[in-house]
Amino acid sequence: MIGALRHACPGSRAAAFVLSGLQTMTNEVKSAVRVIQILEYFDTVRREAGVLKISRALGFPASSTAGILRSLQRLSYLVQDEQRLYRPTPRVTLLGSWIDPLLAHDGPLMALMSHLSKATGETIILALQVDAGARYIHIIPSTQRVRLHVNVGDVRPLLTSGTGRLFVSTMEPDQVRCAVFRHNALRGANEPEINLSTVTRDATQIRKNGYATSLDRLVPGVGIIAALLPEREGTRPMAVAVGGPSVTIRARTAELASLLREGIGQYLPHLGNAGDQS
Repeated sequence: MIGALRHACPGSRAAAFVLSGLQTMTNEVKSAVRVIQILEYFDTVRREAGVLKISRALGFPASSTAGILRSLQRLSYLVQDEQRLYRPTPRVTLLGSWIDPLLAHDGPLMALMSHLSKATGETIILALQVDAGARYIHIIPSTQRVRLHVNVGDVRPLLTSGTGRLFVSTMEPDQVRCAVFRHNALRGANEPEINLSTVTRDATQIRKNGYATSLDRLVPGVGIIAALLPEREGTRPMAVAVGGPSVTIRARTAELASLLREGIGQYLPHLGNAGDQS
């Protein structure tokens, strides 16, 4: 790139350095514009699309398009299926929901989270399955003095968190085996090895219960209970969770599980039978 700049802008090394800096800034702006154009493209076509189709439709270089799509996938704004086609995730939907509060509040998913917030007073979390685990994509903070503090964009590990284990319960045995192998191969020196049979047993129990709990697992004193949202074709699994002090989650497990099950059935009945996790 610098060689091309020197050819286009001949002169001193200092001038070439300044021009290369300006060109880098221009490329950053260009990439930002392309990100928006790609998201707007999906909004227009409303279906999956591959790298070449997107690059041709928008007139972008294929290499640049592929790089942007991979970056958006890593950030959980896009998901890629087995045919290597991309489509936006619900995180894109939520990105600007604050701009029109009426629209956000009228949506059944936001209504569900608001209902759970009022009923429990605890932190309500919307999580999306990503390769690394569970990414928090929307949060309603707790109204309690002692509360769980989490941020949108936080990622919890697949095998050692409540929402992560919930997503594991939806995976095929080969996928679970691979996840355990990968975790153990990459774990830190002081991190204990995870046993496949334990993960499999937990997944079976989660499917039976219809929810997953995590008490003092990642952070002492913190607990969470999570339930899957009804499965939708072409999207990654999502979950809604209630988080707070572990003593509270432990004492209210049955009540919170009932609130999750009944709330999902009430606010999202059009997505399927929310109570059946088996």
